[in-house]
Amino acid sequence: MPNYVDLDLMTTSPIHKQSFLLHSSEGRDKIEALELMLKYVNNQLYIEDSYTIQWKLVGSDKIHQSYFRAKNIMDALDKFYFGRSVNSVITYSVQLNPIS
Repeated sequence: MPNYVDLDLMTTSPIHKQSFLLHSSEGRDKIEALELMLKYVNNQLYIEDSYTIQWKLVGSDKIHQSYFRAKNIMDALDKFYFGRSVNSVITYSVQLNPIS
């Protein structure tokens, strides 16, 4: 069975200090995983739509907006919830942003 390397690139908001998944790549080795990640980062504006998610942490009063590049609405939500419990966040809306 071949071994693969998974690479998850996270981004952290300086405003609310929460981390979200930017992209995951899988390669046959570390170099291939990094090359695939670089290719994604250089091309993401052209291959994915932009989404805005309005949310707040459970127990907090502050509503935040976070922005994601994703293939579809489910991909945006997967990136939003990556590494966190669905019970830790209240999601108010997910919106596909207009193409500019």
